[in-house]
Amino acid sequence: MQKLPLPWLKPGNEVLYRNFEPDELASCLDESGVAGTVVVQAAHDEAETAWLLKLAQTYSFIKGVVGWVDLAAPDLGERLARFAEQGNYCGVRASMLTEKNGITGFDRTLLGGLQVFHEQELAVDLLVKSAQLKYFTGLFETLPGIPWVINHLAQPPFKSGDLTAWREEMRHAARYPNVFCKVSGMVTQLDPARSAEEQTRPVFETVLELFGADRLLWGSDWPVSFQAASYRQVHDLLAALVAPLSETEQAAIWSGTATKVYKLKV
Repeated sequence: MQKLPLPWLKPGNEVLYRNFEPDELASCLDESGVAGTVVVQAAHDEAETAWLLKLAQTYSFIKGVVGWVDLAAPDLGERLARFAEQGNYCGVRASMLTEKNGITGFDRTLLGGLQVFHEQELAVDLLVKSAQLKYFTGLFETLPGIPWVINHLAQPPFKSGDLTAWREEMRHAARYPNVFCKVSGMVTQLDPARSAEEQTRPVFETVLELFGADRLLWGSDWPVSFQAASYRQVHDLLAALVAPLSETEQAAIWSGTATKVYKLKV
């Protein structure tokens, strides 16, 4: 909070409205037996990306940084080069949750910037709702060099349990081999009175069927997940979901897919 303001985070949020430092994350990782992590932007500010990259140089458990950069900037290539000099830069996250249809201005004003990511094969994380995915299919097809990573499972309707529309929208996205799905952001969307595994298994089994284990990757959503569960509880939830899978499939979801998508040096 002292380093970089987050407009979306309000003082009334007693859980999140404080500073979260790398040492606290390191403790969470150690408790769950996690050797490394990729940190993802929370602010639409390149200063945050530079700060995260600096942290990655100090803390060896930070294996990669998915930051933010102005995709419409005329000097985008130079900005990316500066990030690359620091190491650990592996992509950008684009949030479309505030757009009515998720594509307003995206396919035109930002296409040049995305072309740079395509040429450098850098990942683009998409913070979208499933209904917005149809607006990206043209980009999935025309920019195959980009690994597109759907964040938070594109927000399935956990509480209603009616996955029909969500499943169909995810099925269309899964047709593209360069589209991946991050199994993240679940615990804050669940009914706390019901079993977390019971609520999430239908969603997990759906994306496993559609994408396959080699296009799924886990995300803890730390520290936002603290609003509903500890890091260990989030970790253990995925452990329960992947328990029936083979060792190869489990390894892909835990780390293999992320290593491939983000080109991590581990």
